[in-house]
Amino acid sequence: RTVAALQRANRPFSLARCELAGADAAPDGPDALARVAARILRPHDVIGHGEDGELFLVFPETSTDDARRVLDRLREELVLELAEAELPPLRLDVGVVAGGPAGSPEDLFAPPAADLARPSR
Repeated sequence: RTVAALQRANRPFSLARCELAGADAAPDGPDALARVAARILRPHDVIGHGEDGELFLVFPETSTDDARRVLDRLREELVLELAEAELPPLRLDVGVVAGGPAGSPEDLFAPPAADLARPSR
C-alpha cells in the first residue's frame, strides 16, 4: 500500500529487499533484524515482511545511494545485536531499487527487478 500511495502522489522512493543468509541456523535472526531496523529507520520509513522471511524497507524521498548508506548501518547494528544476544553471525543480503510513478508495486518486488536479483554482500 505504501508503494502504491507514493506512486499515486508521484513521490520518489527507494525500496530495499533484505534477506538473512544462515537464518535457518539462527531462528531469532529475523526478529533481531526487525528490531534493529525499527530502531534505526526514520519514522516515515516503512518495514514490511515478505512471505519467505524477507524484510522489505520503503524509504520515501530517498535516493538509492542514501538507502544503501542506511542499509550499511543496518548491517553494522545487526552484527552488534547478534553478538550481544550471543547468536551466530548472519549475512544480510540486500538489493535496492529506485521507485517512481511507473510500474506496479508487484513489478518492483518481483525479480529480476534491477539489482534485487543480485543482492550485495
